[in-house]
Amino acid sequence: MGILETCKSMIVEYALCDSCFGRQFASLDRGFGNKEKGRALKMLLNIHAQTMIQSDRKGALKLAKALAESGYEPSLVTLKKLRKKLEIVSKPCYICSGSMSRLSEFAATAASSLSGIECSTIAVGCRVPLEVEEKEDELKSRFKLKHGENIRYEVTREIGAQIEKLMGKKINKIQPDVTLIVSIPGGETEVNINPIFFKGKYRKLIGGIPQTRAPWHDGSGGSIEEIIGKPLLEQTKGESMKFHGAGREDADVRMTGRGRPFVIEIIRPKIRTVDLAGIQEKINREYDGRLQVLDLSKADKKDVSKVKIFGEKARKTYRALIKLDREMSEADLLQLESKLENITIYQRTPTRVLKRRGDKVRQKRLYKTDLKMVSPDTIEATFQCEGGLYIKELINGDAGRTRPSFSELAEREAQCIELEVTDIEECI
Repeated sequence: MGILETCKSMIVEYALCDSCFGRQFASLDRGFGNKEKGRALKMLLNIHAQTMIQSDRKGALKLAKALAESGYEPSLVTLKKLRKKLEIVSKPCYICSGSMSRLSEFAATAASSLSGIECSTIAVGCRVPLEVEEKEDELKSRFKLKHGENIRYEVTREIGAQIEKLMGKKINKIQPDVTLIVSIPGGETEVNINPIFFKGKYRKLIGGIPQTRAPWHDGSGGSIEEIIGKPLLEQTKGESMKFHGAGREDADVRMTGRGRPFVIEIIRPKIRTVDLAGIQEKINREYDGRLQVLDLSKADKKDVSKVKIFGEKARKTYRALIKLDREMSEADLLQLESKLENITIYQRTPTRVLKRRGDKVRQKRLYKTDLKMVSPDTIEATFQCEGGLYIKELINGDAGRTRPSFSELAEREAQCIELEVTDIEECI
């Protein structure tokens, strides 16, 4: 069956609006939209009906009537030529029931839903009832149509283009600021504001400040997450935030050197233009001598993955003050230092973090150790190791859960009485 006969059989059997008719041939002649294509096909069918008047008057009448019922007004002229006074009642489109004629209305509703939300890029999606897609699939199967597209593609494309024209927003299907989901047939719009991300590094100059939300050691309240995240949350008018750090240090551990990389994710921000320099300057002024924020800037979702992977793999340097249960000689100290050089540590999840981490054995590299005797029973140690190695347990052995440990190799009980992260490799 040729394309003209196929179109003729379709329109006689089903009332189709211009968009739904043209969409069945979407991949043919892409220079025209589906609506224009459908209109052109109906015009061709109407001309065909007029050529049939002498040879097949009944067939011409049937085709002209079907075209009129599907909303093609010029076919009324053809019916007049046939001298038929018929009461023509326009039928709703078999597939969309008239929704495609309301796309401009739906676009205006979707655009108004962006009121009060700052965004420069959007994506448009749609929800279509299952019965609508089933009807379209039935049509394609019935007439063996191979050049069409799904109604979802046309709806999202047309509404997106109209919003772009109405508001000057750019379409970005990969990383939009806002995603609008339009429901067919009613046109209701769901607004999904995508997160905004900020990255930087922090230096914690005193102990007693937890990384994530928890009380200060003196009960006054606060954390790295809140100190940095709260002003970002306020300026963006977001609903909530998430803190992603490249690893973490205990509250009592200082974080110095080049600082620890982090990403802060703001959920459902209404504002995306933020004075980052002002926020960084204010934090550093208010927390002078306690906390310093460096290189605060915008980030994206990929930076979250980077910072998580980095936290586990990046080389880190720690300075620890270690107390021994009995004295050690300089000779023993030198021997111990050589044993702690370029070795693999088998560390079962420390007892103190079992509630939040799975119980398993992790292999981590200890690259280099420098030991300095402060007193016969007090050692200052510098460890260079792979990220994810728990240093307190490396020192005390955690009742045999970390092997080899400083305590095991020193043949003495050892406890970390002071710890500082002095360097983390560059990350993001």
